[in-house]
Amino acid sequence: MKLSGMYEKASKELLTHGDKKILVISEHSYYFSNLRDIYTIVLREKFPYMKATSTAKIIPFLNSQDFDTVILGKNLSLTQPDLSEISVSILKGLDAHDFIENNKKGVLGGKPLLAPEVNFTLSEDNVKIDITDTRKGTYLRCIYMDSYIGCYPIPKQYIFRLNSVKEIEKIVIIYISHAGEMSSPTTFGNISAKTHRDDHH
Repeated sequence: MKLSGMYEKASKELLTHGDKKILVISEHSYYFSNLRDIYTIVLREKFPYMKATSTAKIIPFLNSQDFDTVILGKNLSLTQPDLSEISVSILKGLDAHDFIENNKKGVLGGKPLLAPEVNFTLSEDNVKIDITDTRKGTYLRCIYMDSYIGCYPIPKQYIFRLNSVKEIEKIVIIYISHAGEMSSPTTFGNISAKTHRDDHH
């Protein structure tokens, strides 16, 4: 409910442009995925093709990048938000295309670094992530759940509890050097099916 007020401008953009392909980049990006579920599953209403992610760093690794519109939300908070700091920008057409291309080049620069070495162990209710990569820097964990992609830094040993509501398509680990260079992703899939109890990739 708190997010709905802050995201009013972005929500209206989504609800009035059902024929567009829209990329949303913002804190609490799961709000947009939940909004999509309400309209498509509960209300059976039209909703645009959308990907909602918490960071622009994932742009080079999206399956589809031909978005008509980019919605940028900044400084949104669930606890005592400073309304003067909150902003929602909407980029369309060439502006959206240029934003995506510039971020793609800015993230990857030249050739991506080697993908990190990671062991994934799947159990009934969680995925144990053991990053054996020895490089110094940050490791970004991205969870793909349909329209939602949540990316957050994690320690090298991490346990991710499986979501019982939404189907998790894959988990991606990306290494980021101190200089900001990014690696190719290491991907773990077939999570929701749970057909393998001890998968390593």
